[in-house]
Amino acid sequence: MYSRLPTGYITKSTIIIVSGGVLGYGALEVLWGSETFYRKAVMPVIHKYVDGETAHNLAIKAASWGLLPRFGPNRKEYPELECEFLGKHLSNPIGLAAGFDKNGEAIRPLAEQSGFGLIEVGSITPIPQPGNPKPRVFRLLEDEGVINRYGFNSDGATKVLKRVKAARAHWRNKSAVFGINLGKNKTTGDAKVDYEIGINYFAPYCDYLVINVSSPNTPGLRSMQKKSDLENLLLHTNYVIDAMKLDTRPKVLLKIAPDLIDSERKDIAQVVIDPKYGVDGLIVSNTTISRPEGLASEHKTEAGGLSGAPLRQLSTECVREMYRFTKGQIPIIGCGGIASGEDAYEKIRAGASVVQLYSAFVFQGFPVIGKVVSQISSLRKANRSRCKRLSVFYAMITVPHWRIARQEIVSKRFAFLGSYPPCPWYRPLKTEFTALINVTPEEQEHFMNDEMRMFLAGYETENVRFGYSTDSDAPVSLKVNPSLDPFMRSAVERFKNVLIDIWHIRTYGYDLKHDRSFSLTARAVAYEVVKRLNELLLPLIETDEYD
Repeated sequence: MYSRLPTGYITKSTIIIVSGGVLGYGALEVLWGSETFYRKAVMPVIHKYVDGETAHNLAIKAASWGLLPRFGPNRKEYPELECEFLGKHLSNPIGLAAGFDKNGEAIRPLAEQSGFGLIEVGSITPIPQPGNPKPRVFRLLEDEGVINRYGFNSDGATKVLKRVKAARAHWRNKSAVFGINLGKNKTTGDAKVDYEIGINYFAPYCDYLVINVSSPNTPGLRSMQKKSDLENLLLHTNYVIDAMKLDTRPKVLLKIAPDLIDSERKDIAQVVIDPKYGVDGLIVSNTTISRPEGLASEHKTEAGGLSGAPLRQLSTECVREMYRFTKGQIPIIGCGGIASGEDAYEKIRAGASVVQLYSAFVFQGFPVIGKVVSQISSLRKANRSRCKRLSVFYAMITVPHWRIARQEIVSKRFAFLGSYPPCPWYRPLKTEFTALINVTPEEQEHFMNDEMRMFLAGYETENVRFGYSTDSDAPVSLKVNPSLDPFMRSAVERFKNVLIDIWHIRTYGYDLKHDRSFSLTARAVAYEVVKRLNELLLPLIETDEYD
């Protein structure tokens, strides 16, 4: 029978069947959003045969055609991660940073199918411009970083506006929160003119606008971060938005560089918390022109902005400092080096309410979205038990030993705490306390860094954040991070007033609740603190709320 078949028929058929099977398998893995398949098969091939900018353009095309994971982790919903940001509801606190979809070519697929809670398009310039000469994008494979010097390559406001209008005309309620990032043309002398044009074009069609004065690839742009220049720019942009008399005013965010020195960060903080400038939030941060020691990739000396893993630590520190300088008065989007749930959580702990990622696409593809969101969810669940342990830990510090215990906690000397005389209700909590002081050194380090040491040393955790008085450093309220899940928000709300009282008691020897002062001695302070903890903790311990 087979002898009648044409020569090579079986071979060709086998090749077709096998190829079809491989393509079919690949298509299913892509639709499912398999992290392993992307990491081990798709991304290595792209890195070997496709240059950085071409790969970026192909990714935009794929997204615009809806070739995003349609099943699997990217499409899974996590109700516990739903949060509020800038007055808008987010399905999760993970967003897409500007720079990926520069020209609004894939707005709806990214907003509806990607799994992001927030997406940002741009930077967009008023007039089309090609950007800097190619090559202008370099992968640092060994360092999981990227250097780019695109230079605001843009299709221009007119063309992008058509795409934005088309996308927003069919916007769904469950779509991601939508932001537009505005830039200036390279040849524009007065930057205020370009930002005014961008505002007039896009303000009616987005949830928030970003004034981007932090790209390192447009000459003179970062100088706009100087206090006087920034004040002039923001006064003008605020006036322009007010003059438009929109039914729904978009929020305004300022995007800053990570390379600022402390005095510059303080200046920016003073500006953005002043209501007359109309700034509703910060994005921290853009790429860095610095080059950390230890970079191993051959392209490490290329000019441009560095992003990805080498930026993570610097950007997190910038988030922490800007949160401190603004005293928690405006929300922060943390951006820079986020490639996992742990990275995102690090930014949240430093002061961010929402985070953005982009460079992680280069190394992990679209499945990184589902991975980060899933890991954040797991970290939130773990945080519930830490919340209970935190309560128990406070309760175990007895009256005469408050000051000593505090010092030992800050210094991470766990072993000494187990020898303290127990409080009256020690026995029912002995198991929890023993478990706490007997954890491994790694767990102790994690627990101390993330919860106890930072709080007792005067910093806030991601759970509760002090709202400060305008004329002193004393907290007048505690803010609950909007990215907390409903359980944690409810639990932390119960801590708020007591923790404010404790802060004043420890710092000033003043009892807010009963409006009285007392001697600022270790015993007196400890007595008042434990009284507050009794009021808070006893009802909780008598229930299973924290189990």
